[in-house]
Amino acid sequence: MKITCYKNNSNLKHMDYEILYKCEAEQNIKCYVCKANLKDYIASLKPDFYEFEVQRGIVRNSYLDTLRQTISNKEPIPPISLTVSGEPVIDNQILKVKDENSDILDGLQRTFRLWVYNYINNIVKSKNILTFSELVSELKSDDIGTRIIDFYFINAKFLKDFLPIGICAANIQSFIDGWENYNLIFYIWYGLDDKQVVRKMLELNAGQKPVTSTHQYELLYLHFFNNEKIQIPEGMQLIRVRDPYFFSIRRGRNKLGQFLLSSVIIAYQSFIKRKPLRVQTANEVRVDDDNDDDIQNFFNPDNLNSFLKYMYIADSILCNQDTKHLAWYGKDTTLSGIYAALGQYMYENGNELEWDKLDYILNNKVKKMHFNVDQFEEAYNRLSSIKTNVGYAVRKAIYKFTLNALQSHPVSWYECLINKDSEL
Repeated sequence: MKITCYKNNSNLKHMDYEILYKCEAEQNIKCYVCKANLKDYIASLKPDFYEFEVQRGIVRNSYLDTLRQTISNKEPIPPISLTVSGEPVIDNQILKVKDENSDILDGLQRTFRLWVYNYINNIVKSKNILTFSELVSELKSDDIGTRIIDFYFINAKFLKDFLPIGICAANIQSFIDGWENYNLIFYIWYGLDDKQVVRKMLELNAGQKPVTSTHQYELLYLHFFNNEKIQIPEGMQLIRVRDPYFFSIRRGRNKLGQFLLSSVIIAYQSFIKRKPLRVQTANEVRVDDDNDDDIQNFFNPDNLNSFLKYMYIADSILCNQDTKHLAWYGKDTTLSGIYAALGQYMYENGNELEWDKLDYILNNKVKKMHFNVDQFEEAYNRLSSIKTNVGYAVRKAIYKFTLNALQSHPVSWYECLINKDSEL
């Protein structure tokens, strides 16, 4: 969901940064260490500044409450890092950056918290709001206000401080007015490509709350899906970690066509490699993991469009067989096992990726299969008590069950999950 932010000064088209130092690296990468006014910086933020795709999104963090005191005491806050597209425009040691050309690599949480201070304060002043209920009602009248209350860090005490009768109201206004005399330090990067942006973001956040494995996986492959040639089938929805409803979908989807983006990536990788893969643990994920030749060759718009199309068709076939098990069909382990088996079966019958062949398999093989999820769950409950690496066992079992069914040699879930002598 795209939402629009309030801007202090809608006429401000660029931001001026005083250059303190310049460093120039290889590959035409430039970094400027700059100084700029806090009030101007907040006013320059583009409407969707917090939607930068490589960022994890806004998180709850009570320690950010100390920002107010830090700035009031005229103490420095950590530098903010920006990535800027295009070529630097410099006039008398002033770096001029167009609002729409910059994104926040590091410092998003600090920036957002300060922007919210300004946002709420302006609402109270412009609407002449006097009571808590009026303020809540006004915030919930637009998308960003609703999102602030429902998903982020705002509580009743925080909001009441902005009211004219609040004990902190005068101090808040004085605090925001004081931004005119408060400067921030910035690291402003030019010349970073998509992969370098991801690498830099992970590097800058290494000492903070870690980026999850799922989020890292998304970042590694996001540029493939952001291609304007990618066509998401009607009825299909790819959900990212930073989406507010990500965790509810991960616990169990309730709608056909809903997939976590990371699940789609794993399913496609498993399909290409013909073996059930998993989202790696955080310390195993590397920003260069997509250099694999197979990945580079197959992650192109034509192949991705075909895969997404047939993934949705397969989901329709499977879920129409048993709508109670929408959640099961959407799990990483299920998808990696099923699509690894489909990839292996196609390989055994032609050794080439032919999408028409996958269409035939889905409509003439998978349609006649029945995964019998109830029996799977019975066997799975026994597996949980006798095996330690359950995820690995489940992926192998789903792969074996699916491949044998495609080969017209069906086996039971008990044989796949419990029989210790069973091998791929």
